[in-house]
Amino acid sequence: MPSRGLTLLEVIVAMVLMGGVVVSALLAFSEHRGQLASASRRIEAAAVADGLLAELDGRRGGIPVPAVGAVPGKPAWFWQTRHVGNTQLATVPLHVIRFEIRGRQAPGAVLVHVDFVKAAP
Repeated sequence: MPSRGLTLLEVIVAMVLMGGVVVSALLAFSEHRGQLASASRRIEAAAVADGLLAELDGRRGGIPVPAVGAVPGKPAWFWQTRHVGNTQLATVPLHVIRFEIRGRQAPGAVLVHVDFVKAAP
């Protein structure tokens, strides 16, 4: 007489397969959340960098190089400027300056950087 139900082995195999699918979905969701949070921080850092560059450029002497400073309203972030190279436009020598916003928790992590040129003194 043929069996009309599932055997115990078939139920166990189905549960193992279903468990694998659920674990994979949870891992993918977790990775997605991490990437979303990182992208959000970088977008916010880009907006902050734009405002800070405008503020620093409006000061007497322009943007200081090299320099480090605190990011207002973000105690876990700081900004820094450094000279990264030289170039020339026609006969005008220029310095290439990098403005970075970094996080204090991950010292090597740059949230955003902007390169700009400044006339050589």
